[in-house]
Amino acid sequence: QEALDENLRHPHPYIQKAAVQALGLYTRAYIVDQADAAAAFTEKQMHGYMSRLHDPNVAVRRGYASALGSLPRSLLAPVAGKVLDALIDGTQQEEEVEERDVDSRVNCVRALGAVCLELYGPEQQQQDPGSSSNSSTPPADVQGVMAVVQGQVLPCLSQALQDYTIDNRGDVGSWVREACMEVLTMLLLMLDGSCTGVPQAQAQLADLAVVTVGALLKQAVERIARVREAAISHLKKLLASPSLPALIPGAPALHAALPTDTVELTGVASLETLPRLVSALLLEPAFTAPMLEGLIASIGGVDASLSKVASAALVDALAASSSSPSAEPGGIGSEQTGVTASGALLLDRTADLLLEIWSRHAKSPRMATPLLRTAHLLLTKTSILSCTVAAASTASGAAASAPASAVPSQQAQEGGEASSSTAAAQHPSCSAAPSTSPPHVPLSTRLVELTRAETRQCTDVTRLLDASALLCLLVPTPNPSHTSAVQGLLVLLVNRYPKVRRYTAEQLYVQLLPLEPAELGAGAGNQEGGSGVSAENLEAAQELLLVTSWDGSIDIAKEARDQLAGLLKVPVPAVKAVTSTGAKKVVRDENESYAALIESFARGF
Repeated sequence: QEALDENLRHPHPYIQKAAVQALGLYTRAYIVDQADAAAAFTEKQMHGYMSRLHDPNVAVRRGYASALGSLPRSLLAPVAGKVLDALIDGTQQEEEVEERDVDSRVNCVRALGAVCLELYGPEQQQQDPGSSSNSSTPPADVQGVMAVVQGQVLPCLSQALQDYTIDNRGDVGSWVREACMEVLTMLLLMLDGSCTGVPQAQAQLADLAVVTVGALLKQAVERIARVREAAISHLKKLLASPSLPALIPGAPALHAALPTDTVELTGVASLETLPRLVSALLLEPAFTAPMLEGLIASIGGVDASLSKVASAALVDALAASSSSPSAEPGGIGSEQTGVTASGALLLDRTADLLLEIWSRHAKSPRMATPLLRTAHLLLTKTSILSCTVAAASTASGAAASAPASAVPSQQAQEGGEASSSTAAAQHPSCSAAPSTSPPHVPLSTRLVELTRAETRQCTDVTRLLDASALLCLLVPTPNPSHTSAVQGLLVLLVNRYPKVRRYTAEQLYVQLLPLEPAELGAGAGNQEGGSGVSAENLEAAQELLLVTSWDGSIDIAKEARDQLAGLLKVPVPAVKAVTSTGAKKVVRDENESYAALIESFARGF
């Protein structure tokens, strides 16, 4: 036993793996049949394993987490609750960044699945976790098993699926997400057939199936080809089950969209399957939210080919649903050919979900730029700008499609209006009364608010450029979004980065060039149909944007900005002065780093 424990702590993974396998064989051969030995093992070894899952030595964490997953049922059952709690806690990231270890979290996730299979799975599936047979004896307490899975395991896995940790090796959080997909699939197959004849358990299994398939579909349209292939493989396993497809909404369409053999599975890496999945399942209400979030990440990623395919898939799916039966199919400009009732509903739902996702990921280093680019895509390729949304938050149905365990913790960080409206959305009794329902406003109003929020104290040049392009698209919208968009652009015209100032001026000039004075700010609050800008002032504003050296002196840019605000009849926005309490902040060139060069090259700049 001492030799096994010593090797479980070994820094080399292959030695740890051998020690884990040996521990499972040793306990089954020499411990489980002896009551005294089992009690001593539980007291000394197992409690030591559970208490060291956050040990400063990462090798100890990894080995002991895997050790818990290798133990037999007779040793796990007396302390099942403690083992599950310890492994669930082990999947959480430490507060100190230096203490975090992604491999430890991966081992805890896989050990959590192995423990659930050992404790609650039939004997046949313990020997073959990939088996989908439902002929073996089901667990004695199906309700208890479902309570554990839904109350403890599923929230843990849902949170772990949001692990997008990045270090110098890349997206190492993808290792955790792959392990979560594997465990979710295994749990669903384990419970398949066990809930027959128990209506409540059958309903819970259906909910678990929807959450699992939604999570797999989200990963199947995201950035990393390896993760997409793993998600497709797990979806094929679930559809191969004899009874699970009946619990999955849109199962026939999903089956038709998946590759038919192993050779075609490599097409996931070449993006051949992604458009089929989007066109088949984006219209399915249960999967619209997770698929849209995955598509947003792909659209704004650094992989230009993936971004192109994901953008086309999203636009084509919306166009196909929006086109009237008599319209030409497949056209991107479907907003001009007529919109069906289902297409209008999908556009409204897409607008609500876009804002809900944006609220959860506001100022996120990973999602801010993809959200800006997706909004730009939808404004230029669809008629989504005609939608109206809730003023303070997204529609009440948006959060319901996200994993139940992940949404509250993420939305609680927003505060203010977002938190109160989300609470109302989660309690229908609160939103039933007309007096408590949030007023609806044009989508442009919310987009301007969110876009300007992304630019505040932002030092990411790429994000600022995307925000500038999006605000320019919102300039012709009715007030108050017109005034707010122009004010946001005026702030960017005096940004610290010369590249941002020059790009903003160019984009605003191109946007103003074809506009008539009556098109600026026409709408609510403007009885005369416009913002009061004369043709002479509009032409002068265009000339000022064209002749000013925006990437030169900041003083020249500020003077030109003030003149432009007067010409466009927009108040000069008040910019808060950032007070420095420590050392003086050094402003670096946006093209100084090698990472910036690689990103620009990947996107074809």
